[in-house]
Amino acid sequence: MENGKANGSDAPATISAANINDFSEASQIWAALKDGELTPRAFNRLLAEFGSIESLLSAEAAELQEKLELEAAAATKLADAYKSLPQAEIFINTLAVREINYVTTFDKGYPEGFRELNDPPPIVFYRGELIDSESKTVALVGTSAASQEGISVAVDFGSRVAAAGVTLVSGLTKGIDASALVGAITAEGKTCAVTLAGIENLYPEDSGPVFDQVSKSGCVFSEYSPELEFRPEHTSEANRLITSLAQAVVIGEVLSGNSSEIEISGAMDVAQSCVESGKLLFILIPTEVAIHDEKALEPFVELGAVPVKYPEDMNTILKCLV
Repeated sequence: MENGKANGSDAPATISAANINDFSEASQIWAALKDGELTPRAFNRLLAEFGSIESLLSAEAAELQEKLELEAAAATKLADAYKSLPQAEIFINTLAVREINYVTTFDKGYPEGFRELNDPPPIVFYRGELIDSESKTVALVGTSAASQEGISVAVDFGSRVAAAGVTLVSGLTKGIDASALVGAITAEGKTCAVTLAGIENLYPEDSGPVFDQVSKSGCVFSEYSPELEFRPEHTSEANRLITSLAQAVVIGEVLSGNSSEIEISGAMDVAQSCVESGKLLFILIPTEVAIHDEKALEPFVELGAVPVKYPEDMNTILKCLV
């Protein structure tokens, strides 16, 4: 078979298990994830087992099935993943033309917060500039069915975070998340967001303007292939990334009466991630406007969220960032 190193958009026309390292680590990762159909958790478990991506992609189906107790079909699919390396290399090399950056778990710029997860994404795509590892970060999340008062508080929160020189982390969903980002952007602060779909297939569809602004003032991350559409499970997956990127997480407005169970469970999912990772968790109790729903706040407080009167106790949150 013909060997050769990939150069630009070119890649070896043929591939064998013997020339896997002729391809970039990013391409090897992508082949394992996409054609081997590995989840981030499975990828990292296998990487620990085999010691390198090359060894993993070189493994025979029988070895994979024996070591990992995989079903025969899954083992065969993973054993054949190396065959897609030429296509994976072309995909990786075309990202720059699409104005999409990427960083892998083997790269120096890979966010440290992701490394703390038990299922860190092996590769993430982004637009903008990666967060400086020395940056202080805080996340604000809450309902998409926010009241006007809740939106005002979120915008003000983002503005105050920016004024303190702290990076604001959130999602692109309308309501509390997007409003906090807008507040930080308006105050010329740093921002970071996590998408619920691929970089080129934004969800919600009307999040384009905020996406563009965050890309210019910070960074937008996605662990999905750029063209991938939103799937329900993406919400929980994105929440874990938002939590990992922040030194402290703040729950904004949550409404038990007007929000759907999905919205409540989404905020609770973020809170649960904080508990599992030992992350600082706060919940806002605004005093200047009556937006808090006592019934909705209770489960978060029971989970360990620290109630913070806003805005007078804003410094309580900022002083906890190190």
